[in-house]
Amino acid sequence: ALEIFNRMRLELFLPDAVTVVGVLSACASVGGHQVGSSLHAFAFKYGLVSSSIYVGTALLNFYAKCGDAMSARMVFDGMGKKNAVTWGAMIGGCGMQGDGVGSLALFRDMLKEELVPNEAVFTTLLASCSHSGMVGEGLRLFDFMSKELNYVPSMKHYACMVDLLARAGNLQEALDFIDKMPVQPGVGVFGAFLHGCGLHSNFELGEVAIRRMLDLHPDEACYYVLISNLYASDGRWGMVKQVRKMIKHKGLNKVPAVSLVEMDVNNNTHARVAV
Repeated sequence: ALEIFNRMRLELFLPDAVTVVGVLSACASVGGHQVGSSLHAFAFKYGLVSSSIYVGTALLNFYAKCGDAMSARMVFDGMGKKNAVTWGAMIGGCGMQGDGVGSLALFRDMLKEELVPNEAVFTTLLASCSHSGMVGEGLRLFDFMSKELNYVPSMKHYACMVDLLARAGNLQEALDFIDKMPVQPGVGVFGAFLHGCGLHSNFELGEVAIRRMLDLHPDEACYYVLISNLYASDGRWGMVKQVRKMIKHKGLNKVPAVSLVEMDVNNNTHARVAV
């Protein structure tokens, strides 16, 4: 997307609001801060930031995902018109920086504007509460979402709640929460719980979760990787080796993770993929 955009500029075509939104989204995905900042200057020069709520939202989302909270807030405060997606992007930006208090303050301001938060906003808020250790606030948010707004929680919401409780050391409460889920827990839910078990060195409850995972998902490699990681955190390398052998014996394969990084070489910006 960025290469096509560069070709477009070389051929002297002026990008419109739709193009700017698309390119900013691409920059946010690869952490292309330099290109996105240049695009901000272009959008400001041609009045796209003030005239298009979509450009403004894409711009603050770009800065937030690049870790530039100050620039994201500057764009947000400078926007005359904001919708639920705009507010959600700014709330998410605070959440990415671990600013749970700031996220909740923005959420309250959003409600004052009589805007209805979407499910993505609640995912961001719950994750922010989890990383900030704000257990009570997270529990109240979940109740507000599911009972007052009548949203049906998604697997991401459930995973955030388990992470909220497990990170704080409330492992038995987290396990009880999993037991009471109306849907079958997914890998994100079990992963959050086992991460908490590792943080607080409670491997007995971790073993309980392992048995349930294997009963529910005996043929999915990602769950065996979670088990291996838990044993590794306890230094039980023999068990790690056994789990790896089990994965190989069952013929299971895990999709490798991918990360992107922006590199500036000879004044040219390149995106590199590491697997």
